Amino acid sequence: MQTYKVIGNVAILGVGLVLKLTQAQATTRSNLLKKKKDDIYIVLEPVQFKQGEIVTVVSGNVSKAVMANLEATSKIQKKEQQKTVKSAPKKDSKKKLDSASEKDEDEILDINPDENNDLQSENDDEKIIDNGDINNLPITTRSK
Repeated sequence: MQTYKVIGNVAILGVGLVLKLTQAQATTRSNLLKKKKDDIYIVLEPVQFKQGEIVTVVSGNVSKAVMANLEATSKIQKKEQQKTVKSAPKKDSKKKLDSASEKDEDEILDINPDENNDLQSENDDEKIIDNGDINNLPITTRSK
């Protein structure tokens, strides 16, 4: 028995699969399913599930093409656990981060806006003109 979350737009599960569904899921697809037990259903015709729905496959094989739209919930739980572990900084590294951010703030405050003005050209030949160009590359003009 494997539980999946639909990550694609739609996942279509084929005939012959045995699924464990909620009452709401089964009600909307009642003409495509045959009830086996309380929440266990056999797929009589291909059934669509929308993105975000949780489906448990009790028995049967899900095709590889459909698996592209599904993600095992055990993988989702592992990813969430890894995110929480990575996002929680260690005590020693937090001290290093705090001291580094203080240095960055000091450096930012020491910057003189006249020294590092990117819009100011080094030569009179070079002019930066923003004509809606996404690259915003300088246009050089040569004097004769």
